[in-house]
Amino acid sequence: MILVLTYALAFLAWMVLPEVALPPNAYLAMDPVTIGLIILAVTASAAIAGAGVQIDASIKQSEAQSKTLKEKARAEQARGYAEEERIRDMNRRRLRKMREAIGTSGVRSDLGTPLDTYLNEQGSAEIDALNVRIGANYAAAQSRAAASNSLAAGKTAAIGQGIGLVGDLGSLALTGLTATQAVKEN
Repeated sequence: MILVLTYALAFLAWMVLPEVALPPNAYLAMDPVTIGLIILAVTASAAIAGAGVQIDASIKQSEAQSKTLKEKARAEQARGYAEEERIRDMNRRRLRKMREAIGTSGVRSDLGTPLDTYLNEQGSAEIDALNVRIGANYAAAQSRAAASNSLAAGKTAAIGQGIGLVGDLGSLALTGLTATQAVKEN
């Protein structure tokens, strides 16, 4: 490949500056077909290099977006756990005050309505805290799924670009083959 690029650059230099000497044995390979092949090789090399850079950039972008979304998921989950703990603390204080009020009123707290009220409140407090946790876990799961989808989309786009490159190179080769046949016929 390097030899082909050397010949291509030497040929282009010879076209622009005729006094530039060609590489050794250049006279053996300078028929019109070879010139077409050299131009085809240079064009294909440029296409491959450009596509490689584009594919690499696409993958890096999707990885960065995925990393950001995963970090967002961790933050959402941490916020949810902190909110759950805050609600649990608030409910513990409220339930403690209820127990104190029931105890100081002289009512037996192991029987009847005060106990029922207390147990209902305790159950409601736990449900509130768990609802916050569930919401945080759901939001974090959505962010993790978005991160995974972003990474998959980037890799799929890179594969598509690679397939497009193969198609472009095939088209380029077909054009070169057609031109070579036309030169041979003339």
